[in-house]
Amino acid sequence: PDEIAAALPDELAALSGGTPVQDAVLATLVADPLGTVDPSDPRPVDIEVSTTADLTAALSLAGSGSTIRIAPGEYVIGEPLVALRPVTLVGAGIEQTVLRSIAPGAGLLIDADGDVTVRDLELRHECAAAASVAIVTSGGYSFEDLRLTGGTAAESGAGGFGLILRTA
Repeated sequence: PDEIAAALPDELAALSGGTPVQDAVLATLVADPLGTVDPSDPRPVDIEVSTTADLTAALSLAGSGSTIRIAPGEYVIGEPLVALRPVTLVGAGIEQTVLRSIAPGAGLLIDADGDVTVRDLELRHECAAAASVAIVTSGGYSFEDLRLTGGTAAESGAGGFGLILRTA
């Protein structure tokens, strides 16, 4: 066990993702593999974030049932935010917490086994690349006091929606 524990950080560092969902799975895996947190689904927590990096990290660390509170401000999102667990994202209000996505594909991807709640914020897509603003591929969702703007369609006409729901 000691040998494995010593080698694990180097082996995890050698892993790479590629797509936003692969990157989110990888970040979840390496969040705390040898600590007290079970990376497959740690306990629920209440996390306050005030930077884009903290928001992205919080989505990797937060267990099912967690609440991520996003401080007032403007956050530039370069890669889609990916929610793999049923969590709650709470801003300070539509005009106070603004997530500006410059990510191709989508600003927010939800692929969780349960309900993801997003409330009291604005999510804008502001990139010339084709993207929808938010995509729910599995799990439930609750959007409350949320503004989605700026979907951009591809030249073919595909994509560019504010919200895509692909749940069963």
